[in-house]
Amino acid sequence: MTCLITCSGLTNAQYIKRVLERSLIDAYTCRLPAHLAGGGCGYAVKIKEDKLQQALQIIRKYNLPYRNIYRLDDGSCEEVVVNGQTGLS
Repeated sequence: MTCLITCSGLTNAQYIKRVLERSLIDAYTCRLPAHLAGGGCGYAVKIKEDKLQQALQIIRKYNLPYRNIYRLDDGSCEEVVVNGQTGLS
């Protein structure tokens, strides 16, 4: 399974991707699926689910903003709640 870490824009997604890759986490930038983008365009960083906790520690360490996290599984998509929070502003 994979996870999407949604971002406020392409530049933000690219920066998070670079920071994660420097920490040896495979990450890819991608467009958000239309049903998650809310009618506009949106970008995310895609990672493997087993790397999510490690990625979030790095993101928090560097105080990088993200919006929400979604788990993708065989075409279904569900929001992930981490430590009682669904995302950061």
